[in-house]
Amino acid sequence: MEDLGSKLRELRVKKGYTQEYVARKFNVTRQTISKWENNKTTPDIETLKKICEFYSTNINSILNEDNSKNKKNNLLVLTAIIFNIFVTILGLFELIQMNFFSFTHGIFTWFALSGLIVIDILNYFYIYYSYLKNEKFFYTMFFPLVILIILLS
Repeated sequence: MEDLGSKLRELRVKKGYTQEYVARKFNVTRQTISKWENNKTTPDIETLKKICEFYSTNINSILNEDNSKNKKNNLLVLTAIIFNIFVTILGLFELIQMNFFSFTHGIFTWFALSGLIVIDILNYFYIYYSYLKNEKFFYTMFFPLVILIILLS
């Protein structure tokens, strides 16, 4: 996925401009242009509009992210959630098959089961949080397997 800084650098290089030249056009320092291009800072929206006019481009082409990358991330999130749901349902079926709910259990057993359910629910939130922060969340699919192994043993 091409980020804003890379797009700004690409537009500048394509026109054959130096950072110094572009900086003078926008009344900023060369270091500011460098920070924009290295994604350390971003220009405000008004400056971004001026940049688009300067490079004769559309603001949407600079701000839009690569749709194929977004689709891939959406597919990974959907896969992780479906896998988590599948393993959770499989675990519940295993508990039903073992007649777990028909016996009287001690408080520790119910406490442990409640803890696993809470951790499973938190795992869904973590998947969503990781997706929003663009972090890797694929390994979160292994936690439901651990729960299932615990239930099966």
